[in-house]
Amino acid sequence: MKTVYDAIVVGGGIVGMSIAYHLVRQGAKTLLFDRTDITTDAGAGIISPYTSRFRSEVEFNFALKASG
Repeated sequence: MKTVYDAIVVGGGIVGMSIAYHLVRQGAKTLLFDRTDITTDAGAGIISPYTSRFRSEVEFNFALKASG
């Protein structure tokens, strides 16, 4: 069975998700494509000590303390 979409959105960042959301709200059958990156798991610009790379121990300790 062939699926037909009204819109295809490439990129699940803030802009892509917003566009897809509004298309769906207006009744459009929408397909959202996004790549999978471990660095985006934190979301919303949060610095995660578990998924970020640090150049020094000082940076790592700062991020660890800042994350709660």
